[in-house]
Amino acid sequence: MSTERLFLNQKFRLCKGLDRAFAYLMLLQWLTVIVLLLNSSVNARGSSAQGVGPVWTGVLLGAVITSFPLYFAVFHPGQKIGRYVIAFGQMGFSALFIQLMNGSVEAYFHIFGSLAFLALYREWRLLFSASIFILLSHALREFYISHLLMVPSSSLGLRWTELAGWIAFEGVFLSYACIQSTREMCQTAAAKHELINTRTDAKKTHVQRAHFFSLVSHEIRTPLNGIIGFTDFLADSPIPKEQREYVNIIRQCSGTLLRLINDLLDFTKIDSGKLEIDPHPFKPHDIKIYLENMFLMECQKKNLEFSVSIAANVPEELYGDSHRIRQILTNIVGNAVKFTEKGSVQVRVHRQKGNEDIYRWEVQDTGIGIKSDNLSKLFTPYTQEHSSTARKYGGSGLGLSISKKLVELMGGRIDVQSTLNEGTLFFFSLPLKKTNT
Repeated sequence: MSTERLFLNQKFRLCKGLDRAFAYLMLLQWLTVIVLLLNSSVNARGSSAQGVGPVWTGVLLGAVITSFPLYFAVFHPGQKIGRYVIAFGQMGFSALFIQLMNGSVEAYFHIFGSLAFLALYREWRLLFSASIFILLSHALREFYISHLLMVPSSSLGLRWTELAGWIAFEGVFLSYACIQSTREMCQTAAAKHELINTRTDAKKTHVQRAHFFSLVSHEIRTPLNGIIGFTDFLADSPIPKEQREYVNIIRQCSGTLLRLINDLLDFTKIDSGKLEIDPHPFKPHDIKIYLENMFLMECQKKNLEFSVSIAANVPEELYGDSHRIRQILTNIVGNAVKFTEKGSVQVRVHRQKGNEDIYRWEVQDTGIGIKSDNLSKLFTPYTQEHSSTARKYGGSGLGLSISKKLVELMGGRIDVQSTLNEGTLFFFSLPLKKTNT
């Protein structure tokens, strides 16, 4: 969409709203005219039964002035011709009020107020046309009075000249304000157009980046899986001890690289909204066995106590995405083992009190802990607590971010509590239903 189109759309919405606002104003002014006519008739005749003719004449005149602007405001709001009809109708009410109030000074303020309201359309040509219209109507009224009352035309001409001067004075400033406001609208439209283009380009770049990550991850994982497979085959073969250590280093590095690629791929899927949750029946006990097989040996090498406990109030079978739960726990427990040099790593799951469908998973360690100022950064992508942490322990800083997004996709929430040099507690709650079996 071009800048000009954005500007026209913005102007159309503005004028459409103002047209309808003027429709209500026209009806209010018409009712005011009726009240003034009835009041003047009662005061002049002493009875509302007399003087009906002038009252009906004013009512019909107000109806004529109101009808055309009302038609355009209701059935064709925002049209250019409608704005001019409304402007002339508003000035017509100004002339009618001046006539009803016998040309009193207070009545002329209606002209200045009407011009100020019409300036909201931000069209100086509309203000000019309305000003010419009211000046002509006022000149005709003064000419009529000068012939009817035999008043010298010079005194009436002076009044007309004074009114024309005030209208011109207000018109100049209002026109300047209209021009400046229109320029600001153009600048706003240009900025919005640039923002739309930037957003469109960003979306295209995002899609291209997601496709690139997916393609590259697939192309890297294919040969990497081959390397891991042949490394396992080589490790099982009869080779010297020194070479076996080299093979174990290759296996460890390959596993680290594969986890990094998987994290990047998962993060890209989550970021693009393509990752889906697949709920199914599962047994929490199977997750316990998985975690023990995954981390028990590593904890034994570091002389860490590792335990996975399932509370008695947890059913034998639940309904949820066990694959994603395993992924979340693998990320959190992996970090706990990595950052704990002595003590223990404990995994617990139990049903929350007061809500039978909410289950709380906890991972507590006695590791290095986290500074309170850095707790809010943990779930931010590509972020680790400190640069020295990344140098010493490695990692991409994506694991916790992915875990948080996965928990939220499953309708839960995740949080952390930690004390520096004492340990950390990660916990997340998930809505999981008990199966009927």
